Amino acid sequence: MSQIFVTSDDHFWHKNIIKYCNRPWNHGLDSNGNMIITDQDVLDMNNALIENWNSVVNKQDIVVNLGDFCLGGKDKLSENVSKITSKLNGIKYLILGNHDMYNTHFYRLNGFSDVYDKPILWNDQFMFSHRPLICRGPQYNNLPFINVFGHVHNNMLDIVNGEKIPIEPVTKNTYCCCVELTDYKPVLLSSIPEIINEKLK
Repeated sequence: MSQIFVTSDDHFWHKNIIKYCNRPWNHGLDSNGNMIITDQDVLDMNNALIENWNSVVNKQDIVVNLGDFCLGGKDKLSENVSKITSKLNGIKYLILGNHDMYNTHFYRLNGFSDVYDKPILWNDQFMFSHRPLICRGPQYNNLPFINVFGHVHNNMLDIVNGEKIPIEPVTKNTYCCCVELTDYKPVLLSSIPEIINEKLK
């Protein structure tokens, strides 16, 4: 029986994400305190993310990726995306993030079963979006869905109309599934309500 997983912001092939989000694939700091990141570190990150994904996802499972899947420059992006998707278990869906630079057709050609350029409601219970849908305050306590989102990594800030908005990774109606917050693995969708309940106890 297939299961459904969610994940976000893998940033395959993205060297600078290791520095921006303090990912563990690096060679430490140089004498000036700058993080040392080699091309091999990027390959190690890619391989670890693939291994982590496949450690929880079977071939018949569904994975909804909430965006910023892969970088690599215009000339190599198609090759980079298809090289990664071919190694990942599961039937893959993508919601385009701000770093997914091409149209839905491009990503369908390169390994995704379906691709969306806007948030989608899944099973009337989960609203999937790349950026968080800002749902704060008591007026949102009875929303009919949980907003599962990415984009903010481990920074917990979003910028809306030039203003920095603090974001809670888990609330009654929100759950952030950026890989930095999920041990760099996809999360079983059915476990999210339980994770929220545990967090709010």
